[in-house]
Amino acid sequence: MRKKILLIAALIGLAIFLSGCMDVNQDLTNDTKEGIWEEYFVWPLITLIEFIAEDIFNHGYGLAIIIVTILLRTLILPLNIKQLKSSQAMQMLQPEIQN
Repeated sequence: MRKKILLIAALIGLAIFLSGCMDVNQDLTNDTKEGIWEEYFVWPLITLIEFIAEDIFNHGYGLAIIIVTILLRTLILPLNIKQLKSSQAMQMLQPEIQN
């Protein structure tokens, strides 16, 4: 139980630490993108969040982030289902593997 609490505290501390690791004065334009990750993943998500927040919810960034999260979770739902089925199949096979 104590290990779980320490792990959760460490993860929360890491998240808080990493949330401060960015330049808040950085201009969010496409001119500053570097690398494949930022070009194909980060900037499209930023653009989508800004579009939803500014055009649909009148600067409601919290709601925009929630909607984008729901969209992304819906997109990866088939992968999650496949992983769950694979995990269940491995659990069924584990007693046979141990014998």
